[in-house]
Amino acid sequence: MIQLTRRAALAAATLPFFAIRAHAAPAKVNVGFFTEAKPTMIAKGQGWFAEGVGAPITWTEYGSGAEINTAMVGGSCDIGLATGSVATAAGIAQGLPFQVVGLVDNIGPAEEMTVRTAANIKTPADFKGKKVATPFGSTSHFRLLGFLKTNGLTQRDVTVLDMKPAAIQAAWSKGEIDAAYVWAPAKSKIIEAGGTPFITWDKLDKAGYAIADVIIVHNDFAKAHPDSVVGFLKAYGKALAMWRSNPEEAAKLVAQQAGVTPETAMAEMKAYDFVDLAAQAGEAWLGTPGKPGKSRRGAEGHRRLPGRAALDPLGARGRRLRQRAQHHLPAEGGGVSEPGFVRFDGVSVRYGEGAGSVLALERADLDFARGDFVCIVGPSGCGKTTMMQTLAGFLPPTGGAVSLAGKPVTGPAPERGVVFQQPTLFPWMSVAANAGFGPRMRGENPAEAKARVERWLRTTGLWEFRDRYPYELSGGMQQRLAIARALCNEPLVLLMDEPFGALDALTREHMQEELARGVAAHRHDRGLHHPQRRGSGLSRHRGRRHVPPPRPHRRAHPAALRPRRIGRRHPRGEEQPGLHQGAGTRAVADLGHAA
Repeated sequence: MIQLTRRAALAAATLPFFAIRAHAAPAKVNVGFFTEAKPTMIAKGQGWFAEGVGAPITWTEYGSGAEINTAMVGGSCDIGLATGSVATAAGIAQGLPFQVVGLVDNIGPAEEMTVRTAANIKTPADFKGKKVATPFGSTSHFRLLGFLKTNGLTQRDVTVLDMKPAAIQAAWSKGEIDAAYVWAPAKSKIIEAGGTPFITWDKLDKAGYAIADVIIVHNDFAKAHPDSVVGFLKAYGKALAMWRSNPEEAAKLVAQQAGVTPETAMAEMKAYDFVDLAAQAGEAWLGTPGKPGKSRRGAEGHRRLPGRAALDPLGARGRRLRQRAQHHLPAEGGGVSEPGFVRFDGVSVRYGEGAGSVLALERADLDFARGDFVCIVGPSGCGKTTMMQTLAGFLPPTGGAVSLAGKPVTGPAPERGVVFQQPTLFPWMSVAANAGFGPRMRGENPAEAKARVERWLRTTGLWEFRDRYPYELSGGMQQRLAIARALCNEPLVLLMDEPFGALDALTREHMQEELARGVAAHRHDRGLHHPQRRGSGLSRHRGRRHVPPPRPHRRAHPAALRPRRIGRRHPRGEEQPGLHQGAGTRAVADLGHAA
């Protein structure tokens, strides 16, 4: 198979016609992107990218280039659109399986420091003692670190918080941060909400902290579908040409995608230096043997990026998992079952309307008893998340009813705690403030809420980190904090949507054990000794599901609650993988304290 090079891809993309495809088009293409005011949004909104690759595109928005690197490693991203040069350089240095096929822009002043006007920051020295937010692993983070270094500041002088653009806007609106280094449209929105640009980019570019946005492609995809890569680049070239020839119309289309006004989109796009495909294919950018071009020299500068922003997304390697011990339930009996504590009565959920609608769940009839620890297992797309969202109150069923403790579920409520795949913490809050968010919002007695926060932080091993911020915690610690936050609300039921799916195997096993201890402690404190283990299997095949019968009642013990493999037979005959072999799982822990 012919190897696709960047020079060849760019050269082909500048041709005024599409060549006849020599390779089969992909069934679908997964593209990671950022919502930004750029011509890329025109090609996305107008469907030019899908036309170029010759297949439907699944668009996934990410918060930083580091997240796209992780998606590339996991095989869930084929093309990264306008990902930052910093994360790209770090990924290439680590040998991640992608390649750069094109340049979108020189960022220049488009990413810049914004300070809160009320913070009275006039000079670099005024940043001491202030909180500055930026998405870690991004070009903005690289620039911020360069700003600190070139001005004799360290992260001991300035509190640097890891926040995605949406979180920056939320923290800014609450007055929780003093400054932010981020891109548009978040930059424009915080300026409108009382911010002032603090110009740094010109000096940083001269000091070697130049940044850019590039297009990256997974190696396997580039090898199998080089025509699609060329078509993708050509689509971007078409959008860029529109920006050059008709900027007013281009700004209107970009504004629709970015959620800003056409005037804001116009101003933001003028801040970028977009590079035409023909120029990228020339010697000035690609260079010649022995004479690196601008692309190479820019990548060399990113070697300055220190520490955490360039962390390998694969995590620590080389550690072997310890052998799992046999889990034996203690022989003590006791407890009284309360069936029907959670009930699904003929629940159906349909997404969309008409011929294009999708039936995700049909006539589900399930009930869980108080104190059950339930794992819902099944293949992707069988309705696990849908079932959990109906119980959480996030998604109303289109048919049937869901109830908890005899009361219908009509919307989100504190008695139903939810832990997501990602921690979803408030980056600007300390560990203790995150854990106590629920009780604080409900106006509970401060002394009682504080005692509850201490109890759950001690249970999850986070008490000594109570004054730290989420960015200072490991991934496993962040997820423990998310669980502690949910438990601080004293929910009747704890819903966990693959809460450990993003963790490495060793951390995942540790977190499962920690969760077991936490749930057992909660039950013991409430006098509950009914830890039935139940596995509910869902199938894509209508009306077929398997629910193992309840096991004998045993007294709660952490070992009894550790998730173990729950296997089942798929209707077509093959064995479905269990909890510890990568199957999709959702956990429902009915904590069942007195309502």
